[in-house]
This record gives sequence, C-alpha cells and structure tokens, in this order.
Amino acid sequence: NGRILNLSSVAAFCAGPKMSVYYASKEYVRSFSEALAEELKGTGVTVTALCPGPTSTGFEMAAEMKNSKMFT
Repeated sequence: NGRILNLSSVAAFCAGPKMSVYYASKEYVRSFSEALAEELKGTGVTVTALCPGPTSTGFEMAAEMKNSKMFT
C-alpha cells in the first residue's frame, strides 16, 4: 500500500515556444504517472500527477514572457 505524488504542470497538456523542454518534461511526468498507475493497479499503491496552473512567481517577467497566454 502507498501513494505516489508526482509534480507535473498544466503545461503537460500543451506545447509552446521558448519553453519546449519544460513542456516536454512536464508531459513526461504526466505520462509516466499514468503508465505507472496502470502498472500498479491492484497493488494498493496509487499514483497521482499534480498539474497546477501558472503561479505568480516573477518567472514570466524574468523570462520576458509577460504577454504569454500562459500567464494571463
């Protein structure tokens, strides 16, 4: 029995310019979590991928992405 929580992002469901590796890595975490959950069915272990949306951290300003739809 147990629980696994992987941190992904809403970015896992889309792709975009200037952050392609970020989008791809978050999709990997989401897809990996989904596959692992299937493999662990019936074992008592659950797998969850947490996919939060954008948060206000100042990253969009530092990355010069303040006009990106992801942050509006």
